[in-house]
Amino acid sequence: MKGLPIGLQDFSDIVSNNMIYVDKTKFIYDLASSGNKYFFVSRPRRFGKSLTLSVFENLFKGNKELFKNTWIYDKWDFSQTFPVVRINLVDVNTESIENFYADLSDLLFFISQENDIFLESKTLNGKFRELIIKLSRKFNKKVVVLVDEYEKPVLDNITNKDMAKKLRVILRNFYAVLKAQDENLRFVFLTGITKFTKTGIFSSLNNINDISLDKQFSTMFGYTQEELESYFKEYIDVTSKELNIEKSILLDEIKKYYNGFSFDGDKFVYNPFSILQFFQKKEFKNFWFESGSPFFLYQYLKEKKVTYKDLTSYPVSELDFSSHEIEDAPPNIFFAQAGYLTFKKRIYYGLEYEYILDFPNLEVKNGFSKLLLEASYNIPRNYIKEADRNIYLAFSNNKIDAAFDEIKRIISSVPYNLHKKEESYYHSLIYTILASSGLNVKAEEASSTGKSDIVIEFNDRVYIIEIKMDKFAKSALNQIKEKKYFNKYNQKNCILIGVNISLEKKNIDELFTKDCVTLERVWIQKYGWEEKVKNKSFQRFLIENKNILGKYGKIIEVKKNDILHSTIEELKQVSIIIEGKLKVVKYTSEGYEQVLKYLGKNESFGEGLIFSGANYPSYIIAEEDSKILEISREGILELFNKNVDFLVLYLNEISKKLLNLSNVVDILIIKSIKERIIKYFSSLYKQQKSNVIYFKSKQKIANDIGSVREVVSKKIKELVDENIIEEIDKNHIKLINLKIFE
Repeated sequence: MKGLPIGLQDFSDIVSNNMIYVDKTKFIYDLASSGNKYFFVSRPRRFGKSLTLSVFENLFKGNKELFKNTWIYDKWDFSQTFPVVRINLVDVNTESIENFYADLSDLLFFISQENDIFLESKTLNGKFRELIIKLSRKFNKKVVVLVDEYEKPVLDNITNKDMAKKLRVILRNFYAVLKAQDENLRFVFLTGITKFTKTGIFSSLNNINDISLDKQFSTMFGYTQEELESYFKEYIDVTSKELNIEKSILLDEIKKYYNGFSFDGDKFVYNPFSILQFFQKKEFKNFWFESGSPFFLYQYLKEKKVTYKDLTSYPVSELDFSSHEIEDAPPNIFFAQAGYLTFKKRIYYGLEYEYILDFPNLEVKNGFSKLLLEASYNIPRNYIKEADRNIYLAFSNNKIDAAFDEIKRIISSVPYNLHKKEESYYHSLIYTILASSGLNVKAEEASSTGKSDIVIEFNDRVYIIEIKMDKFAKSALNQIKEKKYFNKYNQKNCILIGVNISLEKKNIDELFTKDCVTLERVWIQKYGWEEKVKNKSFQRFLIENKNILGKYGKIIEVKKNDILHSTIEELKQVSIIIEGKLKVVKYTSEGYEQVLKYLGKNESFGEGLIFSGANYPSYIIAEEDSKILEISREGILELFNKNVDFLVLYLNEISKKLLNLSNVVDILIIKSIKERIIKYFSSLYKQQKSNVIYFKSKQKIANDIGSVREVVSKKIKELVDENIIEEIDKNHIKLINLKIFE
């Protein structure tokens, strides 16, 4: 099992020490071979920026063996090498202008010594210019310049505007050398945390290509879901066993805690640092946030008195990120650039679009909320820690009064002068208190009838909270009931909470709660038939009916490639797969096997033809060792007579299969595989009523349209290349050209 490269930022160290390297060299190749020279990208800290520069450095130096087993290995000409200037501003001293000049000059001097070059210039810019020229002449090659954390000196002085302004001028002149030395440069790549403004550090380097929000490079930094499950498969298996958690549940929890970062509003990635730490320690903690949130964040919050509403209430555009210097940026822009907020969604308005911002995941939401309570609301750290524990325990035991008593205690500790006469102020404060305690909390959760103020999901329970000011808690509760905010959570136990804030008391003065069970009973009476079939199946009904199983059922075990049923047998039973996997097969006149469908655990066959007196229409063959439960038609008839619920479930299953068959027939009469796929996605689009389509797998698509997985994958890629669809992950695609699918 390869090691976890925790803290390693040097590509050669990772490779030589047999550590996991998530291969991003396709992106590296696309940039380095594009023909363009100047690139910039902004990403939050600990997202692999330094490692990426190390990969570029080794690539241009021609260290081919380090790239063995990577995508780029047989595609790049490693015989073409170039001198590299690597500048890292992370540890440059910025306590004074003099210290900054001295440190950066020393850095250039060290690079010149490594290359046996003597620098004669006395100025900082002169040394940089001289270094590039002399390197190019010595090696008779153009120079590669890599800069890490280009704006770090400015960020170090974010609350000292005069100092920040002076440093920005120095850096602007320093980077201007790059434009003047264009003829001596092969490639320039700069990274930072914040995007530049048109009048800022790069104003004189106006030919730089900013790929920060470029869709093509949105997953260049961070781990995608596919990369997580592929590169860390062994760690997932080990962690699943050690924590005694099913693999699927573990992956859901990892996603909830550490996924959610997006740099285009469509594709989402994991924070690498948190993932590596998690697999090493095998516990859910705030790794990234607690790894050293920069002090300037606390200072910024303290100065601006930021609330949750300031961060997420308004959509932002791409222009917003380059319209302000970072020290003057609005809170939502500032924290989005720092990585504490991310793009959760992209909204189109004709040819324009904006981004919806929110916390990327539970880790960031929890850690940032603690910082927000301390810096913006002046709540002592020891208060926060005690309240977090008490609130979480209260909700875990479903003690709502105890939880809100603790919330009231925290609100009362906020200094009097910080309170605002706004309902939204208390929404933000209560939300932040709940998020700080580690609960999975959402604000203004949308439903078909409106938005609930706060929603907490805790195991099998959902708490829906509505807040009013100087009204009545009961009116808040009635709003939840009237607008049916609970409908989308009908599979869980919903608890409705109405809260009233007294402006005079500056705190919660009334609380009403109601369990959703009574409401759910009314809902079932109104929609009884739908409730009978929702989240139930006739297969499960049969498996759990011991009387019928004892009288009419039998278990059949088959080995891989065994024929369970053939076309010469009469179909006289319903079959349900208990374990394993089967395939439904027809044979061509030439004797070739054509797989029509695969059947997995809990899937059934035979229910549609059991009373027809016909033979099996296809061969049923074991794809792997399997166990099948079969119930005779007599048992099915007895259940029809005795239990109307079973009859409804049975007919519902047949109806769904007939509908699916109708869609498949529509698809199969189309000759082109690509057109079949479009028709298939069109059907899912109409069912799911969303341009982001979920599908089970490409194998399932292949089965349903009468093709093979490899062809389906190839045709989907063609649709992506033609900008008809966008592939989000292995189970989701986004429809781009909706007219084709309507």
